[in-house]
Amino acid sequence: MGIAMPDESKLPRGPLRDLVAAVHDLYVDAAMPGASRISRLIRERDDLPDTVSHEMVGKLLHGQALPRWEKLQCVVQQLCDMAVSRPAAEKERVRFHALWLAAARDRQPRPKAAAPAEPCSLLMLEVRNFAGLTDPEAEHLRYRLHAAWSDVLRRLGADRTVLSNDTGDGWVFWEAGTGLVSNAYDELLPALAESLHEGNEEGDAGLPLRLSGSLHVADVFTTETGLHGPGVNEAARFLDAPVVRSAVAEVASEVAVAVSAQACDAAGLRAKPNYCLPLLVPGSKGWDGGRAWLYTPRPWRPDWGQTRPTRR
Repeated sequence: MGIAMPDESKLPRGPLRDLVAAVHDLYVDAAMPGASRISRLIRERDDLPDTVSHEMVGKLLHGQALPRWEKLQCVVQQLCDMAVSRPAAEKERVRFHALWLAAARDRQPRPKAAAPAEPCSLLMLEVRNFAGLTDPEAEHLRYRLHAAWSDVLRRLGADRTVLSNDTGDGWVFWEAGTGLVSNAYDELLPALAESLHEGNEEGDAGLPLRLSGSLHVADVFTTETGLHGPGVNEAARFLDAPVVRSAVAEVASEVAVAVSAQACDAAGLRAKPNYCLPLLVPGSKGWDGGRAWLYTPRPWRPDWGQTRPTRR
């Protein structure tokens, strides 16, 4: 069964609803294909500017996220090609760009801001399989994630200010410099995994909270509305890469985070057994990709036999 257009109690009237409704018109005309199929077909093409995860396709159809224009353009093009009425793709691209601009301006105006003097640590965390959750389930797991993260910061006595942006299915946390990478790797993520494991075992076994994420260091800039710049897209692409998502799907641990080579180099991390699977993330559509490690603070298999970056 396909994804239904959300009602106004879930997605109020406004530019975002107008955009989602237009996507649904194409989606229905294309016989309501599965989100995974849409994502796979986009990934197999070489004439589109980006890839789109099935989670993002689901969030778009549910009205839970406003994707970057490059990702929306991919979905629109693919649905146009699948639609029974065969709409003109170029006209649809122009129409959807206007709808996307209206939604973007309504949700996130970006005042002028200067870039920071140094790179930032970026930690993206998202609830796994978020698109398949009901609204009450999604809200419950989002609340658990926020509460667990806040509790871990408090228990570890973190005296810094870690900024955050709500991404719908999770959060992106950031801080100038590389300190957050080191602290997340050595203390925050292990403590978070332990907290989630206890919660899943004690009271939420029927709806366990498991996270995927990325840990990266890159140049970004901040404004009143949050974090922007190519570095944010790089962290998101490490998280969304098919090779990373395939590896995450095999992990039973509560936390699985793709640590980029840039993060390892900047924070001085090195190898330790049984916590991390080395990956080569292929580049695509203007992004170079690169080396990464899938890091699980709780080793999910004693004979993993690979290496985890640790402090040099």
